[in-house]
Amino acid sequence: MNKNINFKNVGCFKETEDGILLYRYPEEVIAGLGYKESVKGKEKAMVPAMVEIRVLSYSTELKIILKSLDAHMKVFCYIDDFQNGEAILNKNETQSIEFKIHERMQNLYSNIYGNKAYLWRIILGNGSRVALQDIETGDILPLEPSLPWVSYGSSISQGAGALDIVNCYIFLTQQGIKTDILNKGLSGSCLLERTTVDYLASIPCKGYILEIGANVRGLMDAKTFQEAFSYLIDTLSKKNRPIVLISILDMFESLYKDFNEIPYHEKNIEFIGIIKEKIRDLNNANIHLVSSADWMVELEGISGDMLHPSNLGHSLLANGLIPKIKSLDV
Repeated sequence: MNKNINFKNVGCFKETEDGILLYRYPEEVIAGLGYKESVKGKEKAMVPAMVEIRVLSYSTELKIILKSLDAHMKVFCYIDDFQNGEAILNKNETQSIEFKIHERMQNLYSNIYGNKAYLWRIILGNGSRVALQDIETGDILPLEPSLPWVSYGSSISQGAGALDIVNCYIFLTQQGIKTDILNKGLSGSCLLERTTVDYLASIPCKGYILEIGANVRGLMDAKTFQEAFSYLIDTLSKKNRPIVLISILDMFESLYKDFNEIPYHEKNIEFIGIIKEKIRDLNNANIHLVSSADWMVELEGISGDMLHPSNLGHSLLANGLIPKIKSLDV
């Protein structure tokens, strides 16, 4: 594989007979994911949600050969920040996908940017492991490295509820702040394992976006959560980077307030209190606790499962998060 190909949000590469699998977490971290009987994170860490394969080239055509191993899923092509096409990978089928740059985009680049190479961004979706077999295009130029933000959270952060990965709040926030975000969200997981926290702390980055509480409330008692959450915040705060902590349980308490029953109501209140108390005690100017209820102000922001944000909900979360991150000026 050409050394100038850039892989964003990849924790490890695993060579198989199907091609190179792109995991979001290193294998040694994946092995340690889980709490008691809940080990869903092991599977979700292998799903390349918001993994990007980036190629800088003057070529107006690119072909990529991929294989989706577990389910149908979508692949998106962007040129810089311009949406440029999509394709569906069929389950367990090797597919050669060709993308081209429209003549009008070529003219725009020539008129506005002069002799500027195209940044091809192949963005992988949710729901399946994906194997990369080959990329064919013109000469590939080296890319300048840049520091990303790192996000960690539940299925909400991995993109559940959004129609596609490019509609999830992390991707929309990335577009809004014009800075990469590594999506380390784990559906059915985000269980604050110490090995996971240590891995997140090891990633060079501008700061952290944390969405905590949606899954741990159904698995942990208050004391266990308090200890795990304290380790997360204490460890990341030592990196002296901004931490934007989304109190995600607030939105459930707010959106369901007119219903007779709020799922996990007592646990929500207890865990929200633990989070607030820890942040108050630390009194660290780098930690910014924000309430999801301030942004999720419409009931239709929840999808039909009455749990995950809908496309609208993801947009509401992103619209709240973007100005917050921009205000940090990092």
